[in-house]
Amino acid sequence: MVACREGINQSYNIVMGAPKHKWSREEESALRSAVAKHGPGRWRTILKDPDFSQVLFLRSNVDLKDKWRNICSSALQVSSPRTPNWLDSLITEAICTMKQPGGSSKTAIGNYIQERYEVPPNFKQLLSSKLKYLSAFGTGKLIKVKRKYRIPNSTALSSHKKRHLGTLSDKKRVQNDEVSVQRQSEVDADLAKVTIVNIHEAAAVAAQAVAEAEAAMVEADEAAKQAEIAEAEAEAAQVFAEEVSKSLKGIKQLQCADDPLLEVTERRGRS
Repeated sequence: MVACREGINQSYNIVMGAPKHKWSREEESALRSAVAKHGPGRWRTILKDPDFSQVLFLRSNVDLKDKWRNICSSALQVSSPRTPNWLDSLITEAICTMKQPGGSSKTAIGNYIQERYEVPPNFKQLLSSKLKYLSAFGTGKLIKVKRKYRIPNSTALSSHKKRHLGTLSDKKRVQNDEVSVQRQSEVDADLAKVTIVNIHEAAAVAAQAVAEAEAAMVEADEAAKQAEIAEAEAEAAQVFAEEVSKSLKGIKQLQCADDPLLEVTERRGRS
């Protein structure tokens, strides 16, 4: 009876857990490693694994499930425009240095930066978010045309003015300035159109990303539930088998106690 009560108490602690407290970095790291080893949803197996039980002994399977959900939710959140400022200057440097006709692709920009600088592990994700922000949210820092990025400027207009400024009369200068202003207004109008289009594209991409993230979370929850059900059934079958084995042993012992000849026969059969 005492052993039975201890087993019940241990099972209760595994399910209900200890009083809640903030997750430590060591616990979170252990949870990530455990999920990488056993997969999501195998919370009871993780708690019984000696590689992780020493760190997660204060946590229940419900705690592990909730924490893993929070980790997944944080990872699926769309990055905000507040990505590191160092990336702005590197993107500008890449586009200006390569001087590719029509602008530079995301792949070309990424390769340029990776070949010359140390980048974090999530560099590709940061680069994608930063390019979308610089070209789609009205900052005016980049123009995206046919999946290529370029820096908006009036270099062509300025060089045109410099070539003719020294030889034109005052009248021609005024005419040239009027033409430049007209062209600049056309460039600004084109830039505004491109910005509006990019904003709509960014909104569509963001909506699709949110929908895909929600679908992934639903699938992950369903898979976790199925894994928990399968694990519970396996544990129940194991407990049942152990109880049957104990019962058979008890029956044999009783039979041997009632019939000494049967006990002798059993011993000879074993030898």
